Amino acid sequence: MSEEVSEQVPWTKEMMDAEVIECARFGDVEDLKALLTDGADANSFDEIGSTGMHKAAANGEVEAMKVL
Repeated sequence: MSEEVSEQVPWTKEMMDAEVIECARFGDVEDLKALLTDGADANSFDEIGSTGMHKAAANGEVEAMKVL
């Protein structure tokens, strides 16, 4: 979600949980930390059951794995 849009639309828990998976997937550690601090679930999963840890591991994102 773009920063401009996120400032206008309040994030739901579901949106935050989905973003955890994407941040882990791409190794966006700072946003991942912020989401978890704000209450997102580190163990959330997508429609096929993959967690952020799965995505981070598949992409070699070791720092994201450490955060999770």
